[in-house]
Amino acid sequence: MKHQISDVILTEIKGLWGDEPMAGDSVTPVIKTNNMTYEGYINYSDLTMRHIEKSKLEKGYLLKGDLLIEKSGGTKYHSVGYVNFFDGENDKYVCNNFVLALRPNATIIRPKYLFHQLKYKYESGKFADCYNKTTGIQNLQIKTYLSKGVLIPSFGEQDRVIKTLDDITTNIHVKQNQLNELDCLVKSRFMEMFGDPISNSKQWPTEPLSECCQMNGIKKYPKQDKYWILNLDRIESGTGAVLAKDYASIDMVGNSTFFFDESYVLYSKLRPYLNKVALPDEPGFATTELVPLKPASYINRTFLATLLRTESFVAWIDSTSSGAKMPRASMDSLRGFKAIIPPITLQNDFANFVNLIDKSRFVCHSRNFL
Repeated sequence: MKHQISDVILTEIKGLWGDEPMAGDSVTPVIKTNNMTYEGYINYSDLTMRHIEKSKLEKGYLLKGDLLIEKSGGTKYHSVGYVNFFDGENDKYVCNNFVLALRPNATIIRPKYLFHQLKYKYESGKFADCYNKTTGIQNLQIKTYLSKGVLIPSFGEQDRVIKTLDDITTNIHVKQNQLNELDCLVKSRFMEMFGDPISNSKQWPTEPLSECCQMNGIKKYPKQDKYWILNLDRIESGTGAVLAKDYASIDMVGNSTFFFDESYVLYSKLRPYLNKVALPDEPGFATTELVPLKPASYINRTFLATLLRTESFVAWIDSTSSGAKMPRASMDSLRGFKAIIPPITLQNDFANFVNLIDKSRFVCHSRNFL
């Protein structure tokens, strides 16, 4: 049976802030939105301590199973409204006024089951109509949010779903931590070998990107039944990993595309802060939101792709963007970017190191944690 979120909530816990504590005052840890994570767990390591009147605390304390939802904030990367599951000690913590704290009715729905359902709805965009934006801050429309539907199966089914999703979440965290460590290792080695590519701290020779890279696709393509079609949503932010491959006949290839092969680096000019840089492993057609970069013989494409993924380059190119809703990097700035040109032998050494890391990454992806 389908219900509204409001039907399965016992109460909304009012956010508290209190006062800056003075010497001798009792203090209470306050959970703010910056203590909450998009993965759904709360970071208790850096909570703000405030003095709050005891009379207010009685109704403001959180209990295990409460759901904390970002009520005001949002970023250009994430809309407001993500949910966290409170699993801390009872009658010890409160949340501030920027958090919507809900206490599920455990006689109707398991709090953890509701958490997983709300998390899924947020990540799939079901709450996209639940916020408005004023002066750069997104505010959750609570009435609209609470009117959204939720499914309530039997407790046995809820328990089965909770166990399955909790196991998957734990395994994802393990795998993601391993992958993050490998990514950090690549970035660290790049900085160690080449320094910051924006400040050129090691004073390498430089060339404008348009001079050391061919910046257009291939005019002639082979005739075949199916072609790989690469769109932005198939490229993972940060790593450039291709998440899935789509194939289609030539009559299904749109006009706003170009042909590439394995010698290219494909750079996303749309919302450059998402940091999407792909290294294709076979020929195909790509959306023109990707910029084709075919490095000269003295530029290793793995080196170039890693350079374009560095935090300093992403921050620099993002500062050139224009467009409010769908910002795009300035093509003039991209063409004129002075790329560092270390010796090709050094670039190749780095590429060999990345290849070894990629093998470790493949093992991590392939391993079955369940």
